[in-house]
Amino acid sequence: MFFPAQTVTDKYYIYGLTGLIAVVDGGNTFFTVKDYLGSTRVILTSSNVPVTWYDYTPYGVRWRTTVNKDLVYRFTGQEFDTKIGLHNFRARMYDSNVGKFSFRSQCPVGNEI
Repeated sequence: MFFPAQTVTDKYYIYGLTGLIAVVDGGNTFFTVKDYLGSTRVILTSSNVPVTWYDYTPYGVRWRTTVNKDLVYRFTGQEFDTKIGLHNFRARMYDSNVGKFSFRSQCPVGNEI
């Protein structure tokens, strides 16, 4: 029986005190440059060559973006779910198109926990 060769590309995320600082993807290392909100603004190769630029509107919509190497950690350093188009803020999902959190938080009422 013949099995075609499968290519497995592992992706590793490297975190520091301020969040994500680098991604190792298929043996290549990419570094992130962030702004004061923690949003990813530039992705650099290991030789400091910029491959992707992100600009955002005040509420987080990508604007004036050049994407050669995409990253899921974008606005304020939070993960962006491309399937539903929302930022994952762990407790709630944020919709940058309307500038609001899209789902209500599930809080217990009264003494119910």
